Amino acid sequence: MEIIGGEPRRRWSLEQKLAIVEATFQPGASVHGVARQAGANTGMVFSWRKQFRTQLGFPEEPKAAGFAQVMLAPPEAQRVEHSPGVVEVEFASGVRLKVFGAVEPDLAAAILGALTNKR
Repeated sequence: MEIIGGEPRRRWSLEQKLAIVEATFQPGASVHGVARQAGANTGMVFSWRKQFRTQLGFPEEPKAAGFAQVMLAPPEAQRVEHSPGVVEVEFASGVRLKVFGAVEPDLAAAILGALTNKR
């Protein structure tokens, strides 16, 4: 039989735990990086953070995710785009009217009304 032993279990003093936890709250620090540098398990350091954060004066993490207020802008007036082209109208008298390019519907109605004497 062969017994393979690992390293003996490390014991951390309260002062060491507090120093490690405080280091995780420094700007730019990560729990993983601090734990690796100290030779501690990352999960254990997270547990220490929960345990000692208020004792060190750090605010508690929010318990639930929140929502940001959303405000909708009023809808913009919709503009109808007219594609350029040709509109050709042939009247009963044989007269033809060709309009090239984009023409607003009101202008086209006014021209047709004037030509057909319908007002």
